Amino acid sequence: MIDTTEKRALAALEQLPLRAELQEATRHVMHAALAQGPRWQPTGETKVLDVAQCQTPFGNAADVLAQGPRDDAERALATALAADAWLGPHVGATFDATFAAKCLRLATFTPFDPLPLIDVVLGKSASFAWGAIALWIERADASNETEERLLALVGAASLIESEGGRAVAESLVTKVHDPKLRRVLGTASQSTAVHPDTDPRSVRGELIPAPRGVLATTFLALTGLLAITRGMRAFARVALAYRCPAEVTVTAEGVRIRASVELLGRRMRDREYRVPAAGLVQAVREVRYPRLAFYAGLLALALGSYVGVNLFVDGVRSASIQLLVAGLLAISIGVGLDLLLSSILPSQKGRCRLLFVPKTGKALCVMGVHAQDAERLMAAIRPS
Repeated sequence: MIDTTEKRALAALEQLPLRAELQEATRHVMHAALAQGPRWQPTGETKVLDVAQCQTPFGNAADVLAQGPRDDAERALATALAADAWLGPHVGATFDATFAAKCLRLATFTPFDPLPLIDVVLGKSASFAWGAIALWIERADASNETEERLLALVGAASLIESEGGRAVAESLVTKVHDPKLRRVLGTASQSTAVHPDTDPRSVRGELIPAPRGVLATTFLALTGLLAITRGMRAFARVALAYRCPAEVTVTAEGVRIRASVELLGRRMRDREYRVPAAGLVQAVREVRYPRLAFYAGLLALALGSYVGVNLFVDGVRSASIQLLVAGLLAISIGVGLDLLLSSILPSQKGRCRLLFVPKTGKALCVMGVHAQDAERLMAAIRPS
C-alpha cells in the first residue's frame, strides 16, 4: 500500500495527547454535517478544550473542525480526522449499507471523507466496508433519486481509488446499469493493471499452484486424480467464489509475494512468500497458452482411446472394458480441466503468467498479470 498525505496525517493524529477528545469532537461535527445535508457549512466552533495541543504538520486539527480545511494539507488532515473518529467503532459486520450511506454523504457533501483511509484503519475488516458500499451502490443504481445516483458515483470512485476496493469494483461493474457508473467502475481493472500502486516493480494477479512437470501431469491424468483435483478446484471457483489475489513486488532483496485467500467474497487469511535475490533460480513470463501442444496431444490420446475402446466394446461386451471406457473418459475430463485452468485462463487476452522458481521450497506462480506490467517486472529482476 503506497504512502499518502492522508496516511501521514493519520499517523500525526495518533501522536497527539488529545486524540480521544479530537475523536469525540470530530464525531460531533460529522453528525451535525449529516443533519445539515448538502448545505453543510462550518460552525466556527469546536468542542476541543486545548486548541494549542492539536497542532500537526498538516495544520491545527481543532481549526479544521471549526473552520473547515483551507488547503490540500488541511484537507488531508480532515480526511484523517474523519477516518480516525468515524471508522474505528465500525469494524467488520457492523459496517452495513446504512452506515455506508452515511460515509458516502460525508464524502460527497463535506471535507470529512473517511473513505480514502478505510484500508488503513480497518485492515482485514476493510472487505466488509467495501462490500457494504458496493451493496449500497447496487441499490442506488435502481433508484431514480438524483442524490442517491450522485452518492453512488462518489462510492464508485472511492472503490477504484482503494487498493482493497478495486476487486469489488471489477465484480460490481457487471451488476449495475447506469452507464456513468459502469464507466467509472470499469476503470478499476485498467488502473490496477497499468499502475499497480504506481510502482513499476509491483504487479497484481492471482496466486495459483505452480505447473507440474510433463511426467507428473501424465501420471495424474492416467490415474484419474487429475479429474478429481481439477474438478474440486473448478467447483471452488464457481460455487464458492474461491480466489487468491496476489501482489508481486521486486526489491533489491528479492521477490515478495503477498496473497490472500478469499471465499464467498470474504478474506479468510493472508500469506506472504519471500524469495531472496540470491535464491531465485528462475523467473519466467510464460507465453500465451503454455504447454498447449502437450495438453492437446494428451487430450487427443485420451479421446482417441475413448472412441476406439467404445467401438471395440460394441463388438465385445465386457464389464471390465466398460470400466476402461469410464476411466478414459475421466482422463479426458481431467486433462480438459487442467488445460482450462493451467493454460487457457492464465493466458486471457493481454495477460500472462509469471513463474518464480527458488533454490529451495516450492515454485510460485501468479496468473492474470497484465503483459505490460510483467515486462516491467522482468526488467526489474534482470536489469539491462
